[in-house]
Amino acid sequence: MEKQEEIQKLEFKRQKSTILPTISAFINHQKKAKAPEMDMAPPTIMGINIEIPIFASGIRYTKISQAKMEFEKIENQKKTLKKALILENLQAKSDFQSSKDKYENEKLSMALAKKIYEKTSLKYKEGISSSLDLTQAQNQYLSAQSNYFNAIFELLKIKNKLDKINHNELKY
Repeated sequence: MEKQEEIQKLEFKRQKSTILPTISAFINHQKKAKAPEMDMAPPTIMGINIEIPIFASGIRYTKISQAKMEFEKIENQKKTLKKALILENLQAKSDFQSSKDKYENEKLSMALAKKIYEKTSLKYKEGISSSLDLTQAQNQYLSAQSNYFNAIFELLKIKNKLDKINHNELKY
């Protein structure tokens, strides 16, 4: 994006320079081997050429305005990209915070499900609880573990996305 902007800026300057006056100089030196005294032309000729574009065609001004519009278009694209990256960063931060909260909740849920399973297992061994209660507690514990691991995965995924966005944002 930076290179495109720089190229378009140079193109705009080049197009603007076409309406500026131009000055050129020349020098021509000749030396004749045969009869230099008979030659009436001077051996050295110098000159200056000045071109001032008084009546420039509309094409020049059109090209200048087109180059300016292209330059402004690239500047606008750059600004839009910056705003999009900022918005994406804010969204990723929000997602990260939500994912972090979910992770904490799932961690607590898993700990609670583990306690319930352990107590139900102890009650089952003592004969106070049924095998159905033990199976349900075990299923709840396994489900809580699964939710916990999914929350960890989501948290890492969003953290990776946030780091990637922050890395891109530093470039612009």
